Amino acid sequence: MVPQSIQGPLFLVFLLAVLIEEAFVPFHTWLPDTHEQSDTSTNMLIGGALMKIGLYILIRFAVEMLPQGLAQYQTLVGVLGVISILYGAFAAIAQKDWRRLIAFSSISHMGLVLLAIAAMNEIGLQGAVFMLVSSGLLTALMFFTVGAQAERTKTYSLPMLGGLSKSLPVLSGVMLVAALGLVGLPGMSGFISEFTLFVGSFSAFPWLSAIATLGMIFAALYLLYAMQRTTFGPQRTEYDTLVDARATEWVPLVVLVALVVWIGVYPSVLGDVVHGTVQAIASRIGG
Repeated sequence: MVPQSIQGPLFLVFLLAVLIEEAFVPFHTWLPDTHEQSDTSTNMLIGGALMKIGLYILIRFAVEMLPQGLAQYQTLVGVLGVISILYGAFAAIAQKDWRRLIAFSSISHMGLVLLAIAAMNEIGLQGAVFMLVSSGLLTALMFFTVGAQAERTKTYSLPMLGGLSKSLPVLSGVMLVAALGLVGLPGMSGFISEFTLFVGSFSAFPWLSAIATLGMIFAALYLLYAMQRTTFGPQRTEYDTLVDARATEWVPLVVLVALVVWIGVYPSVLGDVVHGTVQAIASRIGG
């Protein structure tokens, strides 16, 4: 056991490293630029896996090894989470580039994980783990569909898109699935993740959690608005002859959608795997 006298400073060091690596506010500026300059496969790797590693390390090392440090800065962690939730959501609303919108959406959703960790209870930690997995799958799926559309239309700009559901019905439909998953539609992994972590966070921070729910309301606003601009409305004539999902694209589309729905409909497939570890961590931090 790490001596209690140094747990606070060590936890702050861990927290600072995670805030930078995960692009939490105010260290978030590198992530939208990185996504904007990267290709689709790199964006899927960054958004789907890399952006989840820091919080996983925070749970498995800082939270488990430094429980008194977390308790000492519990409110700070929760407040930082809510700031990222709201800032990411507000910034996403203003974006005109799909890649930057998804980047800010990821920042907002990772703020939920930070809030759930701060709750210091078992159900909050389980919700945090669910959100890491769910957000990784949905973010990768969103980047894949956006990248596939951009390959055909030669643009990520929302004002330059429109009506793509006519020429790209499969890609547009899967993009809608990803967007609804990020919004938290029941039956998808995003719903069970958000529901579980909010149950944990409300028991510890009722007011902070109530404020954090605004981020989910704004997520529905910016994601569904972007979907409307992209897939509905009049279609540009240059998009009339676009080719829909190719055979090589069906595999990742089907696998990612299947995992999102499987976890949403049958959450114990993930819960049974992580429950023992989460329970052990929660017992160490008094949750």
